[in-house]
Amino acid sequence: MNALSEISCRTLVLRSDLDVDRRVRDLDASDTVPDGRLVHISDAGHYVFRDEYEAAYTELRTFLQRI
Repeated sequence: MNALSEISCRTLVLRSDLDVDRRVRDLDASDTVPDGRLVHISDAGHYVFRDEYEAAYTELRTFLQRI
């Protein structure tokens, strides 16, 4: 069972920059989240907001404006 499919609220996942194979796996997994959005942030490591604050903040602000 994929626990992601049980998420029932709008969801934004900000993810570190990854290689193509892991990006594809992430995107496939995020497709099971109803009303969810996954964004890979270029040049970010594990701490997305610390590493690439402006890009992460822009994605968060855009997501919240669409709610």
